Amino acid sequence: MPRKIIFLIIIQFISLFGTHLSDFALSLYLYEQSHSISLYSYFSMMIVLPEIILAPIIGHYVDRFNKKWLMLIGHGGAGVSSLIILLLLKQDYQNFYIYLLLVMVGSFFNAMVFASFHVIIGYEVPKNSIEKASSIIELGFGLIMILSPAIGAYLLDNRGIFTIFYIDIATFSLALIIISQLSFKKATQKKEENNKNFFDTLKDNFIYIKSNKLLWLSLTLFALIQFNMAQTTVLITPVILSISTKTVLGGIISLSGVGMLIASILLLKIKINRSLYWINRFAMLQAIILFLAILHVNIIHIAIGSFLFMFFSSLLNITNYAYWQKEIDNERKGQLFAMRNSIMMFSLMMGYLLSAPLVEVSKIALEHYSTLYSFIGTYLKPEIRLLFIFNGVVILVVSLIIEWQRVKILSHKR
Repeated sequence: MPRKIIFLIIIQFISLFGTHLSDFALSLYLYEQSHSISLYSYFSMMIVLPEIILAPIIGHYVDRFNKKWLMLIGHGGAGVSSLIILLLLKQDYQNFYIYLLLVMVGSFFNAMVFASFHVIIGYEVPKNSIEKASSIIELGFGLIMILSPAIGAYLLDNRGIFTIFYIDIATFSLALIIISQLSFKKATQKKEENNKNFFDTLKDNFIYIKSNKLLWLSLTLFALIQFNMAQTTVLITPVILSISTKTVLGGIISLSGVGMLIASILLLKIKINRSLYWINRFAMLQAIILFLAILHVNIIHIAIGSFLFMFFSSLLNITNYAYWQKEIDNERKGQLFAMRNSIMMFSLMMGYLLSAPLVEVSKIALEHYSTLYSFIGTYLKPEIRLLFIFNGVVILVVSLIIEWQRVKILSHKR
């Protein structure tokens, strides 16, 4: 893998670490100042909304312009947004919705950075090294998930919110300096593609994905997995707290992060061919982990299950990313990855939003079909465990359909 790409990945995650620190600190600041759970939830929404709504538009233009300059503009814009937030905090500015607006602006520029980043990875990394690049990227996400909340909380208590924003601005500045010194291959696009407007491009991209049946099915499966992961992340907390403490909950969350790291390191060492074959297997194994909810589980079982769930989730992220990088045309990478990311973020958001309503539906199902209790028992949040089992069935069925289609298409080609 090219050395400059390793530098690029490292600097991207140094910058992302700074972003996560400042997001964590600002969200707590807004909650402590306003005591509003609604405002706190809006903060998370503002982070993901630009990627859901604007990512396809960003992708449309990313394929037309210089990726290096787009990354520099993205880092610069996000850095300016953080600088303005810092200045407002120093003035003790109390209009919290202005902070939310600035978070959304910063998120927009970060979406531009990562859209360009994915295209550069596709152009610069040889296809036989894509899995390794994907593993390193997933490893970076795992480290940030584990480290940023702990370090952010420590800095917030001991150094204050200003220090965290100084770090954030420093990481953006470092990214600008390093990326400005790197050079990348010039991406090309067909002339007729350049002349298309956004809506024609969006339509063509949907046609492109649907024409590749396996690509379309892999997107459907991955969206379901993201939806399920969001629900599992939300609902595992009340399950654990019903039988244990917050300290144990924190330990299990950290253990889940370790599962992600181990999966990333494993795929750095092992080369995987037939990405879709393994995507299906990993999805089936993750579904089986959810089926364990039928058992009379204790905290040890939950800890092991959480570790394995995130282990297979990380394997799925790596192999799915590699599969898309290999399958889609270079001149469409920005557009298609933006569309993919938009769908993934939307699935995550819907998973978070629908967790509580779906638990209520599960409760109603148990009330009307009390024979279900004979299978799952009445202990340990049966409505949540029933939902886990149902999600596992859905993922397993979709995985089997995709595997059947994969084998069918391969047999036709032979």
